[in-house]
Amino acid sequence: MLFLLITFLLVLVYQLRFLRLVTSSIREKEGKQEDCPPVSVLLYADDCNDTLPEMLRALSDQDYPAFEVIVVNNDRDKDTEALLNHFAAEHRNFYHTYIPRDARYLSRKKLALTLAVKAAHYDHFLLLETDCLPTSRHWIHAMMQSYREQTEIVLGYCVYPFNNGITQKLIAYANLTDGMSYLSSALASRFYRGNGRNLSYTRAIFEKAQGFRRHLNLVAGDDDLFVHEAAREGNTAVSLTPDSFTRRREPLTRAAWRQENLTHAVSAQHVRGVLPVLLRLEPFVCAVFWVTAIYGIAHLVQDWKLPVLAFVLFLVYYGIKAWIYRRASALFRTPLNPFLLPLLDVLNIAEHITLLLHYPFAKRSNYIFWVDRRKKERKE
Repeated sequence: MLFLLITFLLVLVYQLRFLRLVTSSIREKEGKQEDCPPVSVLLYADDCNDTLPEMLRALSDQDYPAFEVIVVNNDRDKDTEALLNHFAAEHRNFYHTYIPRDARYLSRKKLALTLAVKAAHYDHFLLLETDCLPTSRHWIHAMMQSYREQTEIVLGYCVYPFNNGITQKLIAYANLTDGMSYLSSALASRFYRGNGRNLSYTRAIFEKAQGFRRHLNLVAGDDDLFVHEAAREGNTAVSLTPDSFTRRREPLTRAAWRQENLTHAVSAQHVRGVLPVLLRLEPFVCAVFWVTAIYGIAHLVQDWKLPVLAFVLFLVYYGIKAWIYRRASALFRTPLNPFLLPLLDVLNIAEHITLLLHYPFAKRSNYIFWVDRRKKERKE
């Protein structure tokens, strides 16, 4: 019984960390567009012939007084080059370049963003990816309104389409939970990651952090590790207005989602501090709560006190969680059904366990560039 109470309190604490976010009254003050800084939108294009045209049209339609779009092309396909040349000819604020073919042993995305930063004319950057679209013509304006005198980083949110099918509901639930986690932590001045599908920072903080120099050997990390290293109390803001959101253009397959999770799991090993460790333990604490609650309810024949306590604690926990997720789903435009939370929780726990089992056998060459190994071989 004591163990059941302890696990209940632990899972409850994990949920209560979201209260600051879902009850937050933070809304960006309305300001004149003339007061917003000019911004460079940085875009890394890689194997995106199907999504790039719609993305470029959405960016060109943005209602903002001074912005430019800089695309770094990793796909030297003739059709992609022709499309980029066409947009450059039609829009004076559109620029594009490419990554040299002989660039090896470092993340091409980080190299692309570094090239884009050097090519940018403005000192405020706004990042998204080609599989996303702004949810509004005022996306740039909404994100830039979060800047104050000391602000150097603005964290945004990317909505995942809540489509039919249990897999898509699970991915949307995981995306919502992840967004709630890093945004609520940021509101509490505990910074451990950001999302490159909706992220802004200044040239000054990029140079101060030395760009991606500390983790160039990792495929991922251009958003989470960068924010973890550069964000400090007072220099980071969170944008919660609906106009500031982006959305994933197409749903992911289960295999692609697992690949993303594995990539982020590798970079997460380089995040320092107690908070990231506690967050990685959350699915396992939740699993223990499930096991102890089911164990307690199963002893109804032997003693009625433990089963009743287990059932009440289970209802209280999911009642609180349903209230929190209902508010969060309304805030982030994700129509999540609260009655699905127990099922989604179980499936999410199973995915984390699968990831834990798969991680030791994953090919590190898919996620880590072997720069360090080559240096060692040269020294020897």
